[in-house]
Parts: sequence; C-alpha cells; structure tokens
Amino acid sequence: MVFIKRFFTNLKKTISQSFNTFQEANLYGKLALISSTFLMAGDFFFHRFFKGILKLFFHLIIIYFMFSIGFRFLFNVSSFRSLNVQLYSFLILILWLYLYIKNLNYTLRRVQTEDYGDGQFKSRLSSYFTQRKHAFIDYKNLFKESTTSQKIDLISPFILLGYYQIKHKAYVKGFLLLSVQVLFIVYLMTLGIYDMIDFFALDTSHLPPEFIRPSTFNLVYGLLAFFVTCVFLYIYKRNILTVTIYVKDKVYAIKPFLLELKALKDHKLYISLLTFPILGILGFTILPLLFMILIAFTSYQGSGQHFIWSGLDVFKDLLLISDNLYTLISVIEWTLIWAFFATFTNYFGGIFLASLINKKGIKGKKVWRTIFIITMATPQFVSLLIMNQMFASNGPVNQFLMNIGLIDLGINFWGDQTTARILIIVINMWIGIPYLMLLTSGILMNIPEELYEAAVIEGANKRQLFMKITMPYMLFITAPLLVTGFIHNINNFNVIYLLTQGKPLGVGLVNAGGTDILITWLYKLTSTYRLYNLSAAIGIIIFVISASFSLVIYRRTASYKREGEFS
Repeated sequence: MVFIKRFFTNLKKTISQSFNTFQEANLYGKLALISSTFLMAGDFFFHRFFKGILKLFFHLIIIYFMFSIGFRFLFNVSSFRSLNVQLYSFLILILWLYLYIKNLNYTLRRVQTEDYGDGQFKSRLSSYFTQRKHAFIDYKNLFKESTTSQKIDLISPFILLGYYQIKHKAYVKGFLLLSVQVLFIVYLMTLGIYDMIDFFALDTSHLPPEFIRPSTFNLVYGLLAFFVTCVFLYIYKRNILTVTIYVKDKVYAIKPFLLELKALKDHKLYISLLTFPILGILGFTILPLLFMILIAFTSYQGSGQHFIWSGLDVFKDLLLISDNLYTLISVIEWTLIWAFFATFTNYFGGIFLASLINKKGIKGKKVWRTIFIITMATPQFVSLLIMNQMFASNGPVNQFLMNIGLIDLGINFWGDQTTARILIIVINMWIGIPYLMLLTSGILMNIPEELYEAAVIEGANKRQLFMKITMPYMLFITAPLLVTGFIHNINNFNVIYLLTQGKPLGVGLVNAGGTDILITWLYKLTSTYRLYNLSAAIGIIIFVISASFSLVIYRRTASYKREGEFS
C-alpha cells in the first residue's frame, strides 16, 4: 500500500509540474512535452533519435496490446486455463506506467533547464548532406573548368568503367573494371532483373513451365541479386570518386596493378586475411539470417513449393489467437525460468565448489580438481543421453530405489512436467558446475590476500568477507560471462532436447511440450510440423529477447561502466 500511495503521489506531482512547465516553456519545449505525454517521443527534441524510436515503438506496442487483449485479461473478460495472464497484464501496465513517468520526468528536467542536447546526430546528418552538396558543386565547377579531354574523363566512369584506367595504360585495372561492368549488365539482363521481380512476386506458378521455380528459390536468388547489385554500385561509386580525384589533381597517380597486389601481402594484409571470412559470414550467416527473417512475413508452411508474402499475418495469429498466445507465453515463461536457474545455480555452485577446494586446510586439492575436470571430458550429448536412460521408468535410479524399499512402483520422472523441469535443472548443474568451478578457481586465487587481511583486522566475519570482497570482485570480472551464459541458456537446445525432447505433453499447448523452451519449440515446428513461417517469427522473438537482455543487463554492469579498473 505504501508503494502504491508513493506511486500516485509521484504521478500527481509529475502531472502538476508538467502543467506549470508547459505554461512557462517556449514553443520547442511545449512540443517536446506534448510529444512525451502522448507518444513518449520527447527524446526526438533532445537529438536522441535512436532512444526516441525505441520508446515510441515500445509505447505503441504496449498501447496496442492493452487495448486489443490486455484490458480483457486484466478485468477477467478473457482468461487462460492455467496461466495467470491477468498478472502479466498488470505487470506490463505497471512497467509501462513506470517508464512513462520516468520518461516524462526526464523531459521535464530537460525543458526546465532548456537543455535540448548538443545535436550531434543532427549535426552529423547535416554535415553529411552539406558535404554531398559541396562535392556536387565542386564537381560542377571542375567540369566547367576542364578541357574537352578532361570532361570526357569525368563523364567516362558514369558510362564505361575502366575507360580512364585503360586510357592511362593501367590495362589490367581497366579491363577488370570493364569486365565487372559487362558481367553485371549481362547478369542483370539475363537473370538479375527477373530474380528481383520474382523476389517480390514469390509465387511464379502462373508463368509458363520453363519459368516456374519454388518460392524459396525466388527468395534466395532475389536476395543474391540485390547483394550483387549493391556490390556493383559500391565499385561504381568508388570508381567515379577515384577518377574525379585524379582529374582534379591533374596528376596521373594510378598505382601499377602488381604493386597493389604486393601491398595485399604487406600493409594491406588485413584485406587478404579478412576477405574470405567476410564472404563466409555473408554467405553462411547473413544470407540465411535474412532468409529466416523474411520467411516470417510469408505464408510458407512447407506443405507446397509456392507461397506468397503475408505481411504480419503470422504475428497476428501468434498473438491474437488464444491457444497460440497461451503456448507462446507458457514457453517464454519456462524459457526464462530455465535460463535463470541454469545460469545462477551453475554460477554460484561453481563459486562455492571453487571456494571449498581452495580453502586452507583442504587436502588433495589437485585430486579434487582432477575429479571434477574429468567430468568435462565426456561429450555432453553422451552424458545427457545416459541421464535420460538413468531416470527412465525402468532405469537404474528407479531400480535402485525399489531394491532398497523406498518405492514400490517406478517414478515417471520424465512424465510429470514439474518433476521433469526440476530434474533438468539439477542435471544441468551436474554438467555445468565443474566448468564454472574451473573458471572461478583462477579468479579466486587472484583476489589479493591483503583485502582479506585488512577486512579481518577490521573485524569482518566470513559472511562479510564473502559478500563484501569475494562476490564484488567475482561479479566485476565475470559479469560478461553471466550475460553470455544467460543468453546461451535461452538457446540451450542440447540439454532440453537430449533429456526430454520437450516432453511430457503440455496441457493446452499447441505443438509444444511441457519442457520445451523457445529454441526446441522452434525446432519442432520446423522439423515435425513444417510451420516454417511461424518458426521464423519465433526466431525473431528469440532474437529480440536475447538482444534486449544482453544490451540492458550488460550496459548496467560494473565491467561495462568501469572497464579496466576494479575498486
């Protein structure tokens, strides 16, 4: 009750200040306050465009959610069977109100102090367009002052790549540029333009038989066509810039081709070393990622070769159909619970085990470390499959419990959702704690003994030593590890799938099991149910969750704020 009373007191105070500040502010400040009040977009007036876009997007999404289904859940007009969506709707509303008031207070402070920012983004943008304008004027003046031969040189890169280089006897460069242009034109006229058209059409089943292709081919070839076009336009632009500089300086300075090849083994070696990795990233990471994202906006379900663009229909089905939304929220809920416990049980378990082994008076430290390290030598998938069989209905664990008389019938460990989830977390501790123990041992041994000695002299007990010295030091060093570990566990396919394959069946869940996390649900939708567009939409949701947690948590850690120091 105290919290609610304080909340409404602050809200009343903020609204009162807003009215007073609005009356005293100039036009720019009034516009900022109005924008912040209705759209949470006051940051645009303080030259914080990226944050302004994020806040505006968040505000519109929450408004849409609350008015479409949120208030229905909040007032019990609609509900789910075993999922307390009313609580989630309430928490979302509270979060929105908190961020809304915080954003409004921020706008008030900036308007009251007339601090509208330095406008770095605006100045950079203005500077960019100013430079382009000046470059165009310089080119225009250069063209007027040039001779006929120089004018031909200036025009040539717009029409014929390599002409200037060939004219000045740089034959290899010239013919290479000319070949690039000829090959691109041939590609564009024979394949590229049709691939781009098919990219937008996707479904080509209405065309003559010789032109019909699966829509997936049209999507991939269309992406390749746009990529090839972008590469050519980059070369085209660079050539225009290069020729213009040569003509302007009135000095022929084209380096010999062999000399530039030698430079690739010398001061430009980084280009040689990075070329193939970058091509690999583009071909095997960026292109599949773009393909996956685009699939989410199509009707592709794997049942046929032809599909069309469907816009946001998949997201609407996922969020507005009750069974799908119930499944999504249930899986996200278990994914975050699993990621939290899988990360922090291993983390604190590793620290506890390392502290115990490193404690003075413990004998055989090397033996203990070796025992735990050996567990890491076994491939994870082997360990998980063995654990799956050990806790089966007729497995060794049940047999042992029956032999000693604790139970009469075998326990169905994997058949009950709650038991299976707890068992997954416990088994993950058995797999993960040795690795964290090994990692944190090195950090613990590097904490200066002087810190402990000084604290003991001041009268600190063991708990205070741990909370005030050990943990702050550990968290400072390992905060990035915690963030990456959390994100890894959100996408930890192996542990879940090898232990349970997502089973048991979840009550009320659509195409998902009781222990499925987002990544295993996505795998099932793709491999078993062939709902590729829905899988792609879930892939985007996984990316948003992972990126949000990574950016928000890591930017608030001491490792990020005080990089390179510890105090």
